[in-house]
Amino acid sequence: MDEAHRLKNEKSKLYQACSKISTKRRFGLTGTIMQNKYIELFNVFEWAAPGSLGPREFFREYYDEPIKQGQRISAPDRFVKIAAERKEHLVSDPELQYNDGVTLEGEFSPNHNCEMFISFVRCGKAASWCMWS
Repeated sequence: MDEAHRLKNEKSKLYQACSKISTKRRFGLTGTIMQNKYIELFNVFEWAAPGSLGPREFFREYYDEPIKQGQRISAPDRFVKIAAERKEHLVSDPELQYNDGVTLEGEFSPNHNCEMFISFVRCGKAASWCMWS
């Protein structure tokens, strides 16, 4: 799916319709995987690889809230440390394959399935991403 960031709202008709499509793999391209809230990132992952980040409430408690708390200007050092650890955990999951923007054109035969995730944190921006379900 091109413009996969449009799947950030799990209540939208587009998200619901795309989630109903039965497929072995889901592929999404975006330049802005997350725009405002970490839960938007969860929603895109939930579409691409359902269950890969756990239940929504777990994501909120383990990632979303601690990261937000640690980013506040008045956050205590321990909150900042926890936020950094949680952000790193999000982008270092061993089940995800990372590519920091290397061009893969011509590297694979036309019948090869390429599975990768280009990290918005490690790149400093979203480039494109692909996950499998």
